[in-house]
Amino acid sequence: MNILLRFLLKKTNLFLFFTFIGFALIGQNEATKSEFISFYRYIPEKMTWNEHKKRAATMGGDLACITNADENEQVRRVAGGEIVWVGGIRKGCGNGPGPDHWKWSNGKDWSYTNWRAGEPNNSPSSHDPYSEYDENRVMLWENGEWNDASSLHELSAIYEIPSTSLVTYDTESKQNEINNQPLSYYKFIPEKMTWAEHNNRAIAMGGNLASISNAVENNKVKKVSTGVNVWIGAIRKGCGNDTGADHWYWSSGKKWSYTNWMKNQPDNYQKSENRVHMTPISHGQQWNDISEDHQFSAVYELPIIEESVVHSEDNDMNSKDSKKIKRIPFRIIMGSLLSVGTVLSVSEINSRQKEK
Repeated sequence: MNILLRFLLKKTNLFLFFTFIGFALIGQNEATKSEFISFYRYIPEKMTWNEHKKRAATMGGDLACITNADENEQVRRVAGGEIVWVGGIRKGCGNGPGPDHWKWSNGKDWSYTNWRAGEPNNSPSSHDPYSEYDENRVMLWENGEWNDASSLHELSAIYEIPSTSLVTYDTESKQNEINNQPLSYYKFIPEKMTWAEHNNRAIAMGGNLASISNAVENNKVKKVSTGVNVWIGAIRKGCGNDTGADHWYWSSGKKWSYTNWMKNQPDNYQKSENRVHMTPISHGQQWNDISEDHQFSAVYELPIIEESVVHSEDNDMNSKDSKKIKRIPFRIIMGSLLSVGTVLSVSEINSRQKEK
């Protein structure tokens, strides 16, 4: 019986020892996960791939990099039916669909593709003005399929911007997270400028012209605007005219889910009213379509900069400084193992003493 007991104790010690090592290594790995949340942002300006890349970098991000079907669908929705640049870069001069020939500009693994049939082909059309150049970048068609194209084409783009905000919801001062965007607030800008000038300034500040998804946000913009004419971030799709998402989208990529048009608006007068302003208080602070060349004040939607957001395995978000996240020191792991070993050894000694 005593021999059997000693045998069982040794087996138990070995089991607990290796189990503890396993948990320690898992804990080591989990404690070092420090992946920032990011969100996709639609940039309507038509520029070359490199120009978009530089602008994304000034905003702390990159062109969108897509690693699975869900991300691809989100980029497609944010693009709002436009052809856009994403962050794919050809490696060398060869041709093929996989990681031997392509990489993402932000260093993500090339683990997913959604090429259109026959693409990539690195073979520009004879109608392509850049046909003498290699098709060395990736663009996303309206339906979410990919095509290789010369980086010199001027297209809109989707940026992937890191969020530095912890997401909450406060109807008085902040907007809820939509399309994985960070906390934001509305800011009144009194300078009278064109829509494009305000849009460029808002982007330079890390935000966009105000996007409005519900009545609460609309009332907030009304309050912030001080009752004067202000630009908001709505853009007409094409030349048609109606009130809904088939004809309008938000410059930030938010879903078009709410409207507050004036009576008989929009009307696309003279086929040139391709932007939206909120009318002054004398006209009810409702929406009206108008030419982007008018000069108004504006309301911007800017991100609230708080502490960094860190992912844990169960998707909880904790507010931490990423620079302070360090590996569990090896000496702590070994110290813990030695402590456990000591306890197990004492247990075996006590067992032997009892046998005597």
